[in-house]
This record gives sequence, C-alpha cells and structure tokens, in this order.
Amino acid sequence: MDEPKSARYTVILGVCLLLCLLMLGRMLVGRADSETPPDGTAPVETEPEPQEQPELSLVTTLSESDLANFLLRYLPFTPQGLTVEINADETAALSMGVDRAELENSGLLTGHFRAAAELLPERCDLTGTWRIAVGEGTLTFSCVEAALNGTALPQPAADLVTAAFADALNRKLTELDITPQRLVWSDGKIQIYA
Repeated sequence: MDEPKSARYTVILGVCLLLCLLMLGRMLVGRADSETPPDGTAPVETEPEPQEQPELSLVTTLSESDLANFLLRYLPFTPQGLTVEINADETAALSMGVDRAELENSGLLTGHFRAAAELLPERCDLTGTWRIAVGEGTLTFSCVEAALNGTALPQPAADLVTAAFADALNRKLTELDITPQRLVWSDGKIQIYA
C-alpha cells in the first residue's frame, strides 16, 4: 500500500520539479518582446522619461568693451591699449602693450622667465587668441596662440598668462554672483547663461 502512494508522490514531485525548472528557465532567459503577458493584454512600450534640464536664463552679455574693462580691472598688470575681439568661433583675440617692469612685479614671471624678462624691451606687445568655455561653473581659458613682440610664447609662459586672464574674468563673475552654465557666441559678444 505504501508503494502506490510513494509512486504517486514521486510523480507529483517530478511534475512540481519540472514546473519549477520551466519557471526558472523562463525567468533567466526572459520573455520575448512579441509575447503577450499572461493576462492577455498587449505589451505596453514605455519610453524612459527624459531628464529635465533646468531652465537656463540669460544672465549677462559680455561685449568686447566689457571684457576689456574686466581684464583691465583684475589683471595683475596694467595693459596699455588693450583691444579685444570676440569671434563667433568661440575665441577672443587680445592685443595689448605691457611694461616689462609691470610684468616682473605681477608675479607671473618666475624662475627662468624672470631672468629672460631682463632681455625684453621696456615695453612689449602681447597678442594672442584664447578659447573660452564653461567648466564646472567657471570660465576656462585655453591658449590657441600667444606672442610677445611677435615671438611665440613658450607653453609654460602662455599658461601663466592664460591663468591670469581666466582668474581676472572669473573674479568679476564671482563679484557679480554669476555661475555660468552655458555660453552663446556671436561676433562682438558672449551671452552667459546660468
């Protein structure tokens, strides 16, 4: 009598084991997209909700004269005859005269640059083009080209001048409590969005 019950329990156990394996296999492999759900309804495709970008608003517009005034006020030296040209290609071209004594006293010339400055004439012409971008709520400058009296500046010297320009403009933006997020360029002006 125990034998027929044992056979029945074995069959029931085998069927349950087979169903469990089928369910596990289906979970692991996944269900095909074309297959309808068990309740008979058609599958609903959901699109991920787009991340809402915060609405940026125009905070200020920098003209060429505004940029020149900010640099005149915050640079560690006083440029003479500063001209600024803002271009739609996201660059600003700067041209200025600089007294050698002011360069030496600015702190920009260190080490061998300080010694090399002794060879410069009393007044030098600094020209160059810089790319300006937004990086983590501040403006970043990168030197495209820079020359002193028509001679290309070595990269370390160009980096020092570039850092001075970036610091000057970012100090003014901090003073105005502006944290830039995006720049829109056109010839003659830069629009700053925050």
